[in-house]
Amino acid sequence: MPDKAPGVTWKSIGTILWGFAITLVFVIVQTAVSIGYVLLTRNVQDEKQLVGMLESLGTDGQVAAIATIVTSVICIPIILGVIKLKKSS
Repeated sequence: MPDKAPGVTWKSIGTILWGFAITLVFVIVQTAVSIGYVLLTRNVQDEKQLVGMLESLGTDGQVAAIATIVTSVICIPIILGVIKLKKSS
């Protein structure tokens, strides 16, 4: 068996920090997609109307599907990159 390459050992704190970072990206992307969906598909007149429309998105299956696809396209490569970093640590 080949010896493990010298390098920094990835501890639990690294896993926790990467998990936090990926979760943060996930939330930002979901929020951006939701706001973008409302702004592109509905006629928003003021901030109060925008907030009301955003609150109603919880029952909109189309925005959930779009947000899931966009989030997957962005977050899956990040997760795969973290896995690759872990394998080489």
